[in-house]
Amino acid sequence: MSWLKAGDNAATHPIVMRVAGFVRSVTRKVLERDVAVNEVFGFAMRCALQSAGHTTDYVIDEGTVFMLGGSRTERLLELARKAGYLKPTRKAGQRAWMLVDDPDFIHIRLAAEIAWERQQRADAANPQLIVPVRLRDGDECRYCAKIVNWRDRRGGRGGTYDHREPGSAGELVVACRGCNSGRRDRTDAEERYPLRPAPEHPFYSQATAEFLTEHGHHVEPTSADQRPASQADNATPRPPSQGDNAPATRQPSGSRPRATAARSAETADRLADGSNFAGTGRDGTGSGSQVGDDAGTVRGARASPQRRRSPRGRPRSGGGAR
Repeated sequence: MSWLKAGDNAATHPIVMRVAGFVRSVTRKVLERDVAVNEVFGFAMRCALQSAGHTTDYVIDEGTVFMLGGSRTERLLELARKAGYLKPTRKAGQRAWMLVDDPDFIHIRLAAEIAWERQQRADAANPQLIVPVRLRDGDECRYCAKIVNWRDRRGGRGGTYDHREPGSAGELVVACRGCNSGRRDRTDAEERYPLRPAPEHPFYSQATAEFLTEHGHHVEPTSADQRPASQADNATPRPPSQGDNAPATRQPSGSRPRATAARSAETADRLADGSNFAGTGRDGTGSGSQVGDDAGTVRGARASPQRRRSPRGRPRSGGGAR
């Protein structure tokens, strides 16, 4: 889905206010100066909306600018160029303009990003791709080894498919939504979330067993006493959300011990069958947990605005006009 994001302070961005200086150098009429600031801002935003709606990646062709600017197009282009809204370029041998790319001012989704997400959704709905993945990985997250819940549409334990290699549908693995969103925009994703080997004895919940049986692979649901303890006891803990320097939390003396692997498996299997469970978010699950986007199944919360773009298949230009 295409969209345009304007920063909270876009109306008073330095580029916007710079127009007043250029007009003042020509005339001392205050009214004309104020009108020019708003006129150029509106013209540039209409150009940005046009680019976002037609996924032109910040490029505005000559026909579009004249359609939006009317008889004052040349003057608007002159002021917009001097202020830094855009710069001249060429498209199909004709005049065109490249809008400034600034997350705090004008931020447009690129065509490659939209195509990537469409592929993710298509892959996640393609049984030829996901059935072999579910058969191999079962319900185990390949990063933290926790058992995912495929019916959880919001929590961190919700089941997703992670595209390990951008553009390669064959590089899919089962991942919990917490790990998937954590890897999404990190350049150090492989170090913080290393890929675990495929489980020797996959854990199949009732829902996954039914799903695989429907697609020609008869498997029995895994009982609590059949799940290898290593899949829970040696699970890789998720990195702290406050960064590497966050203080480690210690278990207070006298607190309840962690659940055994068998009990964890039994609980996960019960949740997979559907219990309308809504956790507090303290353990990374339930409606109270803070999660990011799904990798092809269900959209979640957006990633932190401090992260420019994901390097994993979502190419992005640098700051400033291209």
